[in-house]
Amino acid sequence: MKRSVKVSGKIVNLLYVMAIASFTCELSTSFMAFAQPTNPAPSYTPTPKLSSELSVEELAKRKAWRENMAKTPTPKYGCFKSTYPNTQWEEVPCTTAPDRPYPRAVGPRQDIVGGGGGFAAQAAGSISDAVGFFDSATSTISETGGANNFSLQLNTNQFNTASCTPPAPVPASPSCQGWQQFIYSNSGSGFIQYWLLGYFDNRPTCTSDCCPSGWNTFKPTASIPGAPGCWRNSDPQHTVRIPVVTLTAATLIDLNLIGRVTANTDTVTVATGPLASNIYTATAPTVLNLANNWQIAEFNIFGDGNSSQVNFIDGSTIDVRIDVGGFAACAAGGFTAETNNLTLVPPCCTYTTDPPGGGGIMFTESNAAGAKSRCDQGPHCLPLGASCSVPGEGCCATFGEAECRNNVCVRRVPPPSCNGRPTPTQACGVGWHCCDTDGWICGQCR
Repeated sequence: MKRSVKVSGKIVNLLYVMAIASFTCELSTSFMAFAQPTNPAPSYTPTPKLSSELSVEELAKRKAWRENMAKTPTPKYGCFKSTYPNTQWEEVPCTTAPDRPYPRAVGPRQDIVGGGGGFAAQAAGSISDAVGFFDSATSTISETGGANNFSLQLNTNQFNTASCTPPAPVPASPSCQGWQQFIYSNSGSGFIQYWLLGYFDNRPTCTSDCCPSGWNTFKPTASIPGAPGCWRNSDPQHTVRIPVVTLTAATLIDLNLIGRVTANTDTVTVATGPLASNIYTATAPTVLNLANNWQIAEFNIFGDGNSSQVNFIDGSTIDVRIDVGGFAACAAGGFTAETNNLTLVPPCCTYTTDPPGGGGIMFTESNAAGAKSRCDQGPHCLPLGASCSVPGEGCCATFGEAECRNNVCVRRVPPPSCNGRPTPTQACGVGWHCCDTDGWICGQCR
């Protein structure tokens, strides 16, 4: 079939043009040995679309795809990947998790994020899956030194587990509790780290081999502080390999970390790439039986293990969101001993989605002078009495002083108990707050 192009008002047969081009190419080939081009044309690599270039409908489709894939069971235990818009899991190579602990914080909370400080989402019931991600970040954000040594962590509360009972005749450790972390390490893996905190507290003669077979002993030191206990990672057959990320604002916003539990399985899922279009997952048999014991979720970017810290350049601000699938209160405090060098910018606020199926908390952290919380009289802040069913918006709530209930922002109702202790009956004008290991505090948590 002949095609033609119009040049200066005349029709030129395209085949003729191609013949001339072919002759010219052959002629120029004879000169190649004598004259190599000094500036060869660069190769063309298509630039992935940015979220700002996509329609609202397309962004919603991609978000729904990630949510659906995170809840789609894999064909078997192991490591899998999917790329938008594919709805099937593709089995991919597994890897080995980093051989280092990500300890539980102890002692006074720090002013920076992590080390026991921060905001966490406290659900009204048990959590079956939680998503941690970043809504926005300053465009110049990067790690000082450019080492890209960071982790994303989605951490649970402590809980009772049968794994705390050692083999007879050793008596049970009365203070032992389970703790679970869903982790993306930017050394290239997504995995789960399991803890038996206080497992060997009743063994004064224990020096190093203090834990069950297959578990590692962690005893804190001056350089690596944390709560003592036993830890182990998900097996190499259940640790998914993930490409390393160069930390920028765009790559940070593209990262999603998802933890999911059932009665029989534990699943860690990480979304990466432009618009989080690549999703990696590893599914394993449950170890600590977290299902029905998960009430609080902590998520953030931290140092990559060993109680380390990730440092951002001055002027960095990040908006964080933790979605637990429904109503949640802002709980002050955190769990992990790893940190970053940002500080919280109160208030934290809650949100629910319409239609139902999503909800949690959002907050801001920054090392920029004069930074304001996204919940502080901004587009995501709703006053008491306002409707709170609008997607992406929540009630203004410093340390959870307001909550979305029956689609209306109302004063927060404190939980019936805190660490097993009922709500105090004494008067407290600013409200009682459950402040993690500090227990009940009248006013803001420390």
